[in-house]
Amino acid sequence: MTGYRTNLKTNAATSAALTVAYGVAPKATAVPKIVGTVKVGKTVKVSVGAWSPKATSYRYEWRVNGKLVGTAASLKLTKAWAGKKLTLVVVARRTGHHDGRAVSAAVKIKK
Repeated sequence: MTGYRTNLKTNAATSAALTVAYGVAPKATAVPKIVGTVKVGKTVKVSVGAWSPKATSYRYEWRVNGKLVGTAASLKLTKAWAGKKLTLVVVARRTGHHDGRAVSAAVKIKK
């Protein structure tokens, strides 16, 4: 920072170094779950589980055999996925903190 004033010498001042860090990421105390009948043609929904510290928002990643297929709070299961494994990744967000992630148990999609 530099201060100026007419007819006076210019002075510069520097403050001490400061480290800005994010808070600890939320951790799942109860893992997320896939809610509903995991069968072709049906729609499944998210149960986010429980998090500490409490999240301010969530993001979802639906995966079939590891491939990302959706990001909404629900997912309609298609015929092409029959026999494959469905998992749900929940990303817990908290303002000023790193994001936390947790994965549901894998469930086989029925015909």
